[in-house]
Parts: sequence; structure tokens; C-alpha cells
Amino acid sequence: MLENDIKAVDSEKGIEIAVRGDESQKVLIYINHNAFEAVHDNITLAPFECKIVEI
Repeated sequence: MLENDIKAVDSEKGIEIAVRGDESQKVLIYINHNAFEAVHDNITLAPFECKIVEI
């Protein structure tokens, strides 16, 4: 995703994590593409759930 300057984070299969924002405000966007619950770094995602976490 370099053409859009979207930084991705390595994660478990089926979980997409993108970093958006700048130094004044930055968020992690977690997307579970699985049909089952998934966990990454203490973030639990229901099937197909998305979460945005401010960092």
C-alpha cells in the first residue's frame, strides 16, 4: 500500500492492521476478515469486525 502511503502492520492471517494519521493524531485500524473471532495484541475482534484505536 505504499502508493497511498498507508502503513501496514504484520499480523495473524485474516487480520488487517493499518496505521493512519500523522504526529498530531494517529490511529490503528483493525479489520478481521475471518468468519471467526480473532485476537491481536490484546485486541479481540468478532467475525468481520473493525475497530479503530487511537495511539
